[in-house]
Amino acid sequence: MKRLVVKLSFGLLGLLLLPAPAHAVPKLIAGIVRGFPGRTVEVPISLRYLTNDVRDVVALQADVVFDATGVADNTPVAGFITSNHVLASSAPFSGTRRLLVYSPAGSVLTNGNVAQIPFNVGPNEYRNFALRLTNVILVRADASQVPGGKIDGAIAVNQVYVGPGGQADGFLNVTTNGVEQCYIIQATTDFQTWSDVQTNSTEEALLQFIDPEAGGYPKRFYRAILCETGVGAASMQVGMITQLPGGRVQFDFNGASGRSYVIQASTNLTDWQNIRTNVGLAGPISFTDSFSNFTRRFYRVKAAD
Repeated sequence: MKRLVVKLSFGLLGLLLLPAPAHAVPKLIAGIVRGFPGRTVEVPISLRYLTNDVRDVVALQADVVFDATGVADNTPVAGFITSNHVLASSAPFSGTRRLLVYSPAGSVLTNGNVAQIPFNVGPNEYRNFALRLTNVILVRADASQVPGGKIDGAIAVNQVYVGPGGQADGFLNVTTNGVEQCYIIQATTDFQTWSDVQTNSTEEALLQFIDPEAGGYPKRFYRAILCETGVGAASMQVGMITQLPGGRVQFDFNGASGRSYVIQASTNLTDWQNIRTNVGLAGPISFTDSFSNFTRRFYRVKAAD
């Protein structure tokens, strides 16, 4: 008796059973922006469709949740894609800004900015603030809900912010008493060799700067020195710091004749304490300080007001 052998191939069947690619969904996005203490920054809220998304969102609602102990929100401004829409907002809770965007005529929202929310950053804040999107609802013209996603944002208020391209955007605290002052921003990797990064002027308490070369270093520290007239920037240079017996430290710096300088110390490079005021004599000024009560201490010299 002959046997009949049947061979089945599942190659084509396997291909037919592969799942279809997942359909992308539109997303509501809170921006990541740079902020500064004591200033106002605007955070964009945007709607983004991908190529294969059906563009049928006519209205949306969302809550932006933030830390109200460090930043305060203000009334949002309509974005550029809402010319045929109405923007309404409220603050139902402390630390929550609620947005509602709708069209009386049922117009579809396109890709782009739906709102700008102004935030006032506290005058003594140097931290980052997360902006969380919650209760996000995207709606079609027939009032059915559109499946959607979200991307949270942030306000970056750290003193030095290095962007994806390696450029540092930073600020330093200075004292001007409302009078415009010229400063040279310098950078170092070892607190001994300093190089000029930028010259900038300000009459405010914050001196902003940009360092395009920051990404080329594993770490970099910054300082600001006054632009001295006739004596050059070297007049503000601090010499080598020497450890003395008994936990003391000593260093010299060059002063301009008749100019007063304030010597300050810090343990964290953020909080500075005035230690001594000296009068420059157009030459080296020697300073000695007891270091015994600190595990580490940093020094800087500023021209007195």
